[in-house]
Amino acid sequence: MASTNPFLTLYSTVQTNLVGSTITTGFIPYISTAGRQTYSNTLSTLTVSTLTAVSLSSVTGNVNCSTVVTSTISGASKEPTVQRFIYTNGGSYTYVPTAGGVVRIKVRMCGAGGSGASYLYHGNPGAATTFASWSCARGEAGLHDNQGGAGGNSSNTGTGTLIIRIPGGSGSGFQNTTGINGGVGGCNPFGGAGGGGAPGYNGRDGAPNTGAGGGGAGNYAGNAGSGGGAGEYLEFYLSRPSDYSISYSVGAGGAGVLYPGGQYSGSGANGIIIVEEFYI
Repeated sequence: MASTNPFLTLYSTVQTNLVGSTITTGFIPYISTAGRQTYSNTLSTLTVSTLTAVSLSSVTGNVNCSTVVTSTISGASKEPTVQRFIYTNGGSYTYVPTAGGVVRIKVRMCGAGGSGASYLYHGNPGAATTFASWSCARGEAGLHDNQGGAGGNSSNTGTGTLIIRIPGGSGSGFQNTTGINGGVGGCNPFGGAGGGGAPGYNGRDGAPNTGAGGGGAGNYAGNAGSGGGAGEYLEFYLSRPSDYSISYSVGAGGAGVLYPGGQYSGSGANGIIIVEEFYI
């Protein structure tokens, strides 16, 4: 029988009974597990709420029975759960679903931002963020010679369903003019761009865990620093996460730089991974 739940395929036991006879009790529907996480035919919180006798008088073909027992399954659905992964000392880690029964996950993530520049010193680039076979490119460093860092941009497509990919915003440059502010860092849909420093002041860091670029240092000796680029942004779906050993890594933001006697540039923000888990 058809199910209104897109993640279930329900089957009924067909019994051959004479018209007017008593239908044997003990009918148990089960959940088809083909192509999804393995279950042990246990309904958990789902319950059989109705049994209905359906006439086959209008059915053509060789059907040797008089009735078919069908069922309606009801029960409260499980609310989605969420896990968030931020940069912690680098390295690769393994994603584990919060609970059994996760049939699909939605992942949002971004690469890390690059830092801004200071007088005569380029900034530092961020690092890429990865999850399974997907990756988000890093934001590039702001340059000291009036060129903002490029935003992360790639064409990587992993296993699953792509929702959207957005390149990171580029950092802004500056004018070679006394008394000018540093360039602003780039941002992606998570926001958080680091502001450029006023003359004689440090650039601002990108907001934590947004992948935003850091701001350039304020004017020193006639030159300011440009802003760093933001990390790339990505959203996608992945089915049957429990069937895989999923590795991930979160990129670290580029560190700000200091020209001796001058000002620091703002550091790029670390990346982030947000995993939304959906159940039957």
